[in-house]
Amino acid sequence: MEVETTNIALYKAGINDKALLDNLLQLYLHDLSEFMHIEVGPNGKYEQNISSKYVSSFDRSAYIIHAEYHIIGFVLVEPQGDVTKVRDLFVLNMWRGKGVGSTVVESLLSHGKPLVCKFHQKNELAKYFWNNIAKNPLHKISSHEEGGLVNLRVDY
Repeated sequence: MEVETTNIALYKAGINDKALLDNLLQLYLHDLSEFMHIEVGPNGKYEQNISSKYVSSFDRSAYIIHAEYHIIGFVLVEPQGDVTKVRDLFVLNMWRGKGVGSTVVESLLSHGKPLVCKFHQKNELAKYFWNNIAKNPLHKISSHEEGGLVNLRVDY
């Protein structure tokens, strides 16, 4: 399924989108469990309280990623001084490698602030993704590893 990145859209999530974000977070946390010790609770779900912080906050934001009218992921962002922190970026498996994440990063950078993020150093998918972002000659990327995490900054 080829996707033109012009069909990618970010929609700011509100309180009515909390259940949708919770469902997507289950998939995301499952992916993260490969790198971090995350276990499901007694109900068979990953216990989290992330979504409430992003759908009802004035400064933090959750965006649902859509492509061709399909829900395909989310991104959670928050201000951190003079930069925007990408707390989490998740794209469903079948949409990965199609330019979705790059389009999301470009959209976030268009707000005029550099982006920062952290990911586990063993997360090869994240390394591959951010290395591709670094190939864009318009981007300046700096990174360092600390405590098993890669700390990354992306500037225009």
